[in-house]
Amino acid sequence: MVSLGISFLLAELILRFLNLGYNHSPLNPSQTSHHEHPKNFLFTAYSPHGEWDNFNIRINELGNRDIGRTCTHRGNPSKSIIVLGDSFVEAFQVADKDTIAGVIEQATCSDGYSIQNLGVSSYSPLLSYIHFREYIKSKNVTSLNGSFVVQYLYSNDIGGDMDYHKLLKINSTGEEVVPSTYRLTPLQVASRSSYVFRLIRRAQLTSQELAKSNKKNDKKADLADQSYADSIAKCDLSDSDLMLTKKYIRKTRDMVERLGGAYILSAIPTDPRKGKDTQYPCYKDLAKQLNIRFVSYPSKLIANPADFYYEKDIHLNPSGNRLLGSHMLKVIIE
Repeated sequence: MVSLGISFLLAELILRFLNLGYNHSPLNPSQTSHHEHPKNFLFTAYSPHGEWDNFNIRINELGNRDIGRTCTHRGNPSKSIIVLGDSFVEAFQVADKDTIAGVIEQATCSDGYSIQNLGVSSYSPLLSYIHFREYIKSKNVTSLNGSFVVQYLYSNDIGGDMDYHKLLKINSTGEEVVPSTYRLTPLQVASRSSYVFRLIRRAQLTSQELAKSNKKNDKKADLADQSYADSIAKCDLSDSDLMLTKKYIRKTRDMVERLGGAYILSAIPTDPRKGKDTQYPCYKDLAKQLNIRFVSYPSKLIANPADFYYEKDIHLNPSGNRLLGSHMLKVIIE
């Protein structure tokens, strides 16, 4: 037992010295927005499929990804650009400077903008609304004059809103919350503080992911594939299907505008090699109905998906993030 204890301590010290606190999209239960990042947390991101290198990600005291270190020539912050969304905005697959928010920050921080990445894996507009509301309260924000709030949607958001709405409750102050119904496993709890347990957790998650992908997806992106073109041409969902997503996009927009900010909506299409995108046109329709500015994706994103998406992972690679960040930047600074 003594030998095991010494070995464990030595391994812990070595991993900490090498700054290898592996983790893969760590999430804790939340009694407000169902799940959230662990606060004040530093970890080393990794790919179960080896598609990206190890790099460190820092979560701040509010549970948001801290990308502030990408700015080396900051002016006096007087305005904000806040980015909302799910794992595509969170972007744990790329280093800070290559995230959508990081690209925007590097170009605007010298002009006095502070950038906040409020993306959290598996968030839908309902959870993003709650998360944004809690951010405004925690930072005591009373004005967003001259500021922008950009929200990115993805193809599973409508279904996500339906699922999370089933868990919706009203708290003691009359606010909407989605309390968690799950608990961390003992290994997950241990991995929050121990680098050795994080290494064990990495081995567990990697084996699970590799087991899922034994069948290689050989589907190729066909630029002339009419089925994909049709899937992003027209919204086939009913008004009742879109009701919840429309409601929480509107509530977020209204909160931003009450504070004097500008609200922009966009959506990230599904990689054509991995499936059709049947919800993207619905988001464009919702933006039109709500009189919200909608920023379409650059056409080459799906024209050449291998250049911008990972092959196995569904997310954008560094080039894809930089493409969307630069694309949104043109809208913000015009």
